[in-house]
Amino acid sequence: MDDTSGKDAFRQRDAWVFALLGGFFIAFGLLVFVGLFWPQSGTERLVTILSGLVLLLVGGTGLWLAKRQREHAKKS
Repeated sequence: MDDTSGKDAFRQRDAWVFALLGGFFIAFGLLVFVGLFWPQSGTERLVTILSGLVLLLVGGTGLWLAKRQREHAKKS
């Protein structure tokens, strides 16, 4: 009995979830950067920039994991 098709299905599902979450965090990070256009003090601006960068990093990691999962599913 070959179980590779089940593993591939799980990898494809995981890739879809990672891509969805990655896209969400990237969109949210971009919205945080849009918030920089409103007047803020120096500390608030720094916190906004750092939080936007962290959200973009998390989103990029999610998209990278999705790509990696898809590649592993194709190899199996």
